[in-house]
Amino acid sequence: MLVYIFATLTVCIILIRILFFKNHNPASGFVFKCLASLSFCLTAICAYINSNENKVISALILTSLVIALAGDIILTMPNYSRQEYSNLFQTVGGVAFLLGHLLYIAAFFLNSKFFFYLLPVVFLLPLIYCILIKTKIMSPGKNVAYILAYSLVLGVLLLSVVNNLMMRSNFSYIIFVAALLFILSDTSLFIYVYGKESLGSGFTANYLILLPYYIAQALFALSISFI
Repeated sequence: MLVYIFATLTVCIILIRILFFKNHNPASGFVFKCLASLSFCLTAICAYINSNENKVISALILTSLVIALAGDIILTMPNYSRQEYSNLFQTVGGVAFLLGHLLYIAAFFLNSKFFFYLLPVVFLLPLIYCILIKTKIMSPGKNVAYILAYSLVLGVLLLSVVNNLMMRSNFSYIIFVAALLFILSDTSLFIYVYGKESLGSGFTANYLILLPYYIAQALFALSISFI
């Protein structure tokens, strides 16, 4: 029961932040994000304690979520530090989320067979990102290589959940939806940062970045109960 309470709390906290604190200051934003991130970590911890199957996979997912909590905190540090440290915190935060992705990928591949005929799925996200860059919807400039490399990681994440989807289990359905929301959030973030000014709106920040991200993390945490 606690698993579902904390998962629901994750989404409720971020919805309160979006709906009632639109003109928030950095401090309130930090508090809401930390509370939401703590909630999905508590979801995973409760699910891990109650799980009896495959503790290794459960531990990988739990570790990824704890790293995400740390990453969320680190990425807010530029608001409270000197300007010269801003890039450092953003880099460390980005590395934290990349590590989290890799742990998810490892967990999901360990849970399923590898279907070689699904390998082209890996290139779907890089192709979409190339189109976004080519059409100037996203203009990352000197960060093109980084963005495309990150899109490849997202492609591998997508492959890992599609592999699980072949098993037709509740776990596979949950992580598939979570991964799609995660990809939507990450892609929207890049468009928000590197896209046209009209795309950097509050709607994008709240409903295409924040909300999908926290729903995704809550679902990943919840998935531990179904391994």
